[in-house]
Amino acid sequence: MSDYLPVQVILEILKRLPIKSLVKCRCFKKGKENSILHYNNDDFDEFKQLQFPVFGCLSYSAVVGSCNGLVCLTFLPQDVLNFIFWNPSIQKYITLPQPNICCYTDDVRLNFGFGFDSKTNDYKLLIVGVEKGETLIEPYLFSLNENCWKKVTPTSPKYAVEAGISSTFVNGALHWLGYQEGKLVDSVMQF
Repeated sequence: MSDYLPVQVILEILKRLPIKSLVKCRCFKKGKENSILHYNNDDFDEFKQLQFPVFGCLSYSAVVGSCNGLVCLTFLPQDVLNFIFWNPSIQKYITLPQPNICCYTDDVRLNFGFGFDSKTNDYKLLIVGVEKGETLIEPYLFSLNENCWKKVTPTSPKYAVEAGISSTFVNGALHWLGYQEGKLVDSVMQF
């Protein structure tokens, strides 16, 4: 196709297509695919209103993370953890089964991490709990491929994960800042 049309013309055509059509079409050469993924629109005057999936009366909601266009959201109505994986481009989401873990209390704070495991081609969600500010409780890992939660046996970390601090997904691993006795230390914890 690029032998007949200049790249700029192809990009002009592709940027006018609906997202659903682009998702269905997987026949781009690597160079064209890269152009689409890194398209830069300097106008910023075009935007699309997204329908945000919500559940009833919420006491808490947050974006856990996003990866490859998939967004992980958490909702906490009536002290029950709810998660969804949402693809805003195609306006579809799935509700994850509830994990068998206690929710927020005065002594327990939970942190969440979301990422993609390229080895197993699987999206995963990690729950890390911190009890009384320092003690790591058993983490739980959700696998989209298996559609279930599993307890993960952690190695004993030298530092704690501060409650409420978001993880960052880089190079196939989740990263948190390390804390000791409530103070930030020069350490990054990886899972």
